[in-house]
Amino acid sequence: MNAATTFTSPYQERTKSQFDLIVIGSGPAAKTIAREAVQSKRSVALVENREFGGTCALRGCNPKKVFTNAALLFDQISFDEGKRFEHQKLELNWQELLSYKRQFTEPVAKHTEEKLNDQGVATFHGQASFVDRQTVEVHPSRNDPASVDPARRIHAKRFAICVGAAPRPLSFPGSGWIINSDEFLEQTHLPRRVLFVGGGYISMEFGHVARSYGSDVTIVEQGDRLLSGFDHDMVDQLVAWSKQKGIRFRTECKIQAIKKQSGNSFLVHFKDNQPIEVDLVVHGAGRVPNLDRLNLSAAEIKFTKRGIAVDSSLRSTSHDGVFAGGDCANNGAPMLTPIANEDAYVIGKNVFADQPTHRVNYRGIAAVAFTCPPIATVGMTEEEASEQGIEFDIHTKDTSTWGSVRKAGLTCAGYKILVEKSSGLIVGAHLLGVGSEDQVNLFALAIRHQIPAKELKAMPFAYPTFTADIKRMV
Repeated sequence: MNAATTFTSPYQERTKSQFDLIVIGSGPAAKTIAREAVQSKRSVALVENREFGGTCALRGCNPKKVFTNAALLFDQISFDEGKRFEHQKLELNWQELLSYKRQFTEPVAKHTEEKLNDQGVATFHGQASFVDRQTVEVHPSRNDPASVDPARRIHAKRFAICVGAAPRPLSFPGSGWIINSDEFLEQTHLPRRVLFVGGGYISMEFGHVARSYGSDVTIVEQGDRLLSGFDHDMVDQLVAWSKQKGIRFRTECKIQAIKKQSGNSFLVHFKDNQPIEVDLVVHGAGRVPNLDRLNLSAAEIKFTKRGIAVDSSLRSTSHDGVFAGGDCANNGAPMLTPIANEDAYVIGKNVFADQPTHRVNYRGIAAVAFTCPPIATVGMTEEEASEQGIEFDIHTKDTSTWGSVRKAGLTCAGYKILVEKSSGLIVGAHLLGVGSEDQVNLFALAIRHQIPAKELKAMPFAYPTFTADIKRMV
């Protein structure tokens, strides 16, 4: 194990060039790894080429929930009209939502960097680029106004790369007119006609938000399935409800070109389908590891389009001083914040070990798309369980008429629970409806810690709650 460098303040550290650890990125995983290292009296540099705080806090999970929460509340009241509420005209105020969202995002960068400095981390603004196996050059970043320092080189024997993901490049003619999800969250107003490219989280979540706001929404997916990581029956039920809400879908539909029209509209052309005229096109066609500008080859760090090649300890397969986690690592896991948090814990324990012993455990990590209503999943799908040769019972039902669902105001809900026949263990849980985003966490706990379905059924949950409904599901 390397001897730790004498600890000094972060302001003294910024004048240095040699560190025990260089962390690239400043999201949840990066901050956790840096904090663990300084607590063990290591000298740590952290490099960020955008605002400090990472995607989740600044332009992902947290700000997104301001908009999706508002859309869900709007839908609950709108679909409930005549039962509990009377309103002449209910509408979302986009400018107020934007202002409210900024209350959560604007303090993040300053507070994140200040906290890192207080903990003893030397922070650098700029784009990190490897020069060799132990050297990173930090270039001034165009994305961050605080990045005013000239380019400089810093050195370490250990690196943690946690740079997340970026929108997948689109190359058809006119793709430059498309805005990404970051820009969607900063729109000062939404136009009347919005088209979302891709049928994943971003398009489905923001498509519901835009429709609740009053925009005409079309979601285009070149494959045959929407929300491909979720149970197909739950997705089908959600799509049917979304159509009732007024969202239009085109699957197996590939964009050929986008042409700017006179004024501010665009004509979107498709292969084997009629063109659509819209006012805004939003990128929701997936994200890829954000590795393009790191010059990984200079440090002999192997990577593919799926991310940096790592082993089960999250150490690079080609550079034993490099660890990678979260969306930029080829760890075999989906791009989720809980995955990044698990990775951070493992890297924090392994990064200074001569022989890393901690391994990732992705068992029982849930995923939620915050549509209106939300859809959630944890564990295996039917197809995955069958492929593994597991014999299981399926507990499934459309629960749109259940009392708890009707009281919530959105009568679109259902579940599918997979229970292994031999052990009674839950191997998969797939949920749709208001409250499913919290219900799924209890199923995640059961899967991770192998709590049998009968134990959930016997649990005297607080009532009436959405959690209490779980007893009827298993």
